[in-house]
Amino acid sequence: MRITHAIWVASLASGVALLAASTVADSADSRRAPSLDAIKALTGTWVAADEAGQPTSQVMSEFRVTSGGHAVIETLFPGTEHEMISMYHMDGGDLVMTHYCTLGNRPHMKAEIDPTDGHIVFRCVSGGAIQCDKEMHMHEGHLRILAADRMNNSWHAMQDGKPVHEAKFNVVRRKP
Repeated sequence: MRITHAIWVASLASGVALLAASTVADSADSRRAPSLDAIKALTGTWVAADEAGQPTSQVMSEFRVTSGGHAVIETLFPGTEHEMISMYHMDGGDLVMTHYCTLGNRPHMKAEIDPTDGHIVFRCVSGGAIQCDKEMHMHEGHLRILAADRMNNSWHAMQDGKPVHEAKFNVVRRKP
């Protein structure tokens, strides 16, 4: 009888916890973090698009799933002197990214959904040794997934607390 009662109490507690968690999740605003699945869906090689939106031969980035499906590594400008790495993974309920930049720093960013257009926005939340109010660093990135094989990205650098550079990329996934 005690074991049955203990199981019933544990089941009731689990149900209450799940209900509370779903209520909190349902009440979250539209800026909640997307899941890693959104980034996993980008797996492949992405090339610059020309003015007509057609693929060129210029490889801009490569996405691949790693660590047993728990992380995605993006190699930007692979094989060039400007090659950089961004690592995406979940941290609790948040999609996060650390960008290993050619500036020699590594801003850590947290993702949200932009409520105006539903695309993914990464914003710097820390950076190890970066003095975010002084040092130049990549501070914000926008991934605008237009279709399964088409994306627009913009990345914003800051220095002394002010925007100093924006890089925009129109890319398409290269067909195998």
